[in-house]
Amino acid sequence: MKGHATLDIDVRTIPTGLVHVPKVCVLIWYHDQMKKKRSRPAPFHNDQRRKTHVFNRVSGTSNVTFRSARTPSRDTDKYFHHVFLIRVRALESTALRRVCGENIDRPSVDARILGVRALDLPGEPAHSRPFRPEFEGPDPKPENPKNSRASFPLPLLLAVDVLCKVGPERRGLAATTVAELSAEVATAVGLIHGSQDISYMLISGFFVFFMQAGFAMLCAGSVRSKNVMNILIKNVLDACIGCLAYFCFGYAISYGTKNSNSFSGEFAGEGWFFLAKGDHDAAFDTWHVFFFQWAFTAAAATITSGAMAERTAFQAYIAYSIVLSGFVYPVVVHWIWDTAGWLCNWKTDKDGNSDLLNDVGMHDFAGSGVVHMTGGIAGLMGAAIVGPRTGRFDASGRPMAMPGHNAALVVLGTFILWVGWYGFNPGSVLMIHATNAVTVARVCVTTTLAAASGGIGAMILNYSLYKVWDLVAVCNGCLAGLVSITAGACVLQPWSAILAGFVGSVVLWASSKLLLKLRIDDPLEAFPVHGACGAWGVIAVGLFADQQLLGDYMGNAKADQKIYGAFLGGGGKLLGNQILGIVVITLWVGTTIGGLFFALKTVGMLRASAEEEAAGLDESKHGGSAYNMEPSKV
Repeated sequence: MKGHATLDIDVRTIPTGLVHVPKVCVLIWYHDQMKKKRSRPAPFHNDQRRKTHVFNRVSGTSNVTFRSARTPSRDTDKYFHHVFLIRVRALESTALRRVCGENIDRPSVDARILGVRALDLPGEPAHSRPFRPEFEGPDPKPENPKNSRASFPLPLLLAVDVLCKVGPERRGLAATTVAELSAEVATAVGLIHGSQDISYMLISGFFVFFMQAGFAMLCAGSVRSKNVMNILIKNVLDACIGCLAYFCFGYAISYGTKNSNSFSGEFAGEGWFFLAKGDHDAAFDTWHVFFFQWAFTAAAATITSGAMAERTAFQAYIAYSIVLSGFVYPVVVHWIWDTAGWLCNWKTDKDGNSDLLNDVGMHDFAGSGVVHMTGGIAGLMGAAIVGPRTGRFDASGRPMAMPGHNAALVVLGTFILWVGWYGFNPGSVLMIHATNAVTVARVCVTTTLAAASGGIGAMILNYSLYKVWDLVAVCNGCLAGLVSITAGACVLQPWSAILAGFVGSVVLWASSKLLLKLRIDDPLEAFPVHGACGAWGVIAVGLFADQQLLGDYMGNAKADQKIYGAFLGGGGKLLGNQILGIVVITLWVGTTIGGLFFALKTVGMLRASAEEEAAGLDESKHGGSAYNMEPSKV
């Protein structure tokens, strides 16, 4: 009579020094509750068909005998029962013995494997469901009710084929079997991890791209109703134009190399234009990286369009969108995120040796400087050169109110952006297997804390000054907190994330007032939210980067991480690099985009005419209003 049992496992390490020969399928497992002592081991042999227990605990050792999952027929004389002894040593290392008539000691190879459901080995068909080992005798009952299925929280089933032969071939096992099986397991685990990481980056990219919907709603609610279609078509084209520009030039400038042996320059990449093979020696295959990075590019371009809303000519928008997505933004990416870039905190030389600026580089985890400052500075230059909207300031220079037409859209856009930030920041971990999942979760928490504190800070500040519970100010405060944490989401502790978000709300208010003093009209406060708060986020890393967290991110032990936040005792090198990064981003973006806008203004292509602006860009440029308020004639 055959009994069936499915055994779950609490696995920390598992021996891979197992012999692989086809024909007999068995299961190996152990758990951390093997503490009950017996006077002697009592293996469960084939001739003991009526024994009801499976586990025998002897000082942390279990002996288990399995029956073949496929019953031998004419070859019965060549195969017989198999006893496996699994020795648990403090859940850190294991040793395995194969018992076939007499013990044959074989050392195991430890492999830390978690979450693997099954492993298909050569010579066997793929298994579509968990294995169910067959035991001689009735269904085994655990000696202790606590040893139930629920008490083993990490299930793992590992299939191993073992052949025990009679006669001269009894021990005829290839010397390379252990190494081959170990390599096979390592390859399988590597493929699983790689698939997990690619899937995670793609899903994060979906979230980041969905932020375009948030930007669209935020922009639409923040402008007057007569310009809604104009700002929305610009948001849609940010994705379209940005995609083609990044495909043709942007990705190559960001990360391109000529071939696998070349080393791209410190200023810009030098290969992979049009994602084509070109003069590579290997075809382009990092499609998930391109998709993820393009989503960030589209976000940077959208920031700029909001700062110049309601008076910019459509052809000028197309021109700067191409230049920003295809050239200006990718250069910043290369400097700070590519391992050849001169500011990158992963920079290596041509020989692969670490070559960091001041031994630490610039740390911008998810783009407070790379993405938000770039978009914010470009928007500032555009808003300053194109000039304010007609009627925004009176003759004495006092600002006149021009509120957006729909606060509901502003709130909807804010929440969509907040959700999208869970792809923006956690997705920038780029991996989720093993301990990376813990980092992803921590980044989610710090991102949320900064957003919340930014919203609360903006509410308190505006009520203290104006005695008004300002909804739009709270929404912008949440976004300011999110931008402020983006550079340091993985290296700031929760308390410093809250502080970064709160200070971000103050930076937002102060920079908004500064723009009004300078008579610069920014309808969406794009520069205060993204440019100014982006710069603050970069500085916050230099002030509050945690020694342990920064060391973990850089691959160093805490004691080896000598450079970290200045306020925490890590010296000024990191802070100095962060400030240098702010300066060069400002100079690069301000010079290139400012030059483009000035050239467009010189030839009369930057601003819409006064008549078009007065009538509304929807009517004058896009064939009608976004809202059909006329009564139906049907």
